[in-house]
Amino acid sequence: MAQPFRLENLQSILSQKRRIYPYHLTLNSKILILETARQKFILKERYPSSLANECRILRFLQDNKFPHIPRFYGVARIEGKRMLVQEFIEGKKIERNKVLFNTYSEKIASILASLHLLREGKKRNVGFFVDSEIKAIKVLLGDIKAVSSRKKPFYLKNFLNVGERHFDLLLKTIEKRRDFWEFNIRPSIINREMEFIRNSSGMIYLLDWEHGRYGDYAYDIADLRYIYQEMDLQGFIEEFKKHSGMADNIYARVHVYYPLILIKELFYYVLEFNTCEFYSNLPSRLIMLFSQSSLEEKLNRINIAHRKLNSLKYP
Repeated sequence: MAQPFRLENLQSILSQKRRIYPYHLTLNSKILILETARQKFILKERYPSSLANECRILRFLQDNKFPHIPRFYGVARIEGKRMLVQEFIEGKKIERNKVLFNTYSEKIASILASLHLLREGKKRNVGFFVDSEIKAIKVLLGDIKAVSSRKKPFYLKNFLNVGERHFDLLLKTIEKRRDFWEFNIRPSIINREMEFIRNSSGMIYLLDWEHGRYGDYAYDIADLRYIYQEMDLQGFIEEFKKHSGMADNIYARVHVYYPLILIKELFYYVLEFNTCEFYSNLPSRLIMLFSQSSLEEKLNRINIAHRKLNSLKYP
């Protein structure tokens, strides 16, 4: 894979822009498309820490010749803002669809195997990664409590109660099997988003590395299970093992990360629903900025997480 442009060359190319227009807007980030006469670029404006993390991950992947990411060019100042610049991939996203996912399941297993073989640092206890997810949920729950104490009424309290009940059950289950997590793995690069796009040539790319980090590769497979709920999990794991050569207890770890992902998703959207409700009195021109994170979408996500949590059984 070619190395990123030197920054001065990148700035020169971007200065040839014909137009810039929105691609995806949320409360926390802005993704734009920049068009020149020859090509399109993705521009990402994020919080400085998120931008720095995504750049670090993309550089590592590109330096290690991982081919399934849009080409990363660097960070440039555009219209006064520091933005991450990537190649724009023309293609179709592999949506949350059982048939569509199963069509590309073997290829996706191969992509994740090659990604998760990119390891760095010393071995860590698997319990360390499980505890990190638990800690993140506890922080999120603390934020919810802070908002609910000053905001009346606090919406979706019943969903919050369901999430808390399942969190307590899961913590007890994990604690009972604490010895099960007492083995070490080397941290792998994990994506934590699992958004794929396929171009006209059949190449599949893994998008959006804002939340990428080093961790337990079983987390990404659990995330896939959440997104593609009717996937053949056992078959996918066997395919992953074939490509990666990993033969540890992935299946059991997925069954711990999966409810943690559901609980975090439910808590996150309960919090964001209540937080975004504050924006309801803003002028309509500002409300339009948040259309991609509409309250209807949040309610749908909350309902999905709620339904899946209620289908779980704990030993």
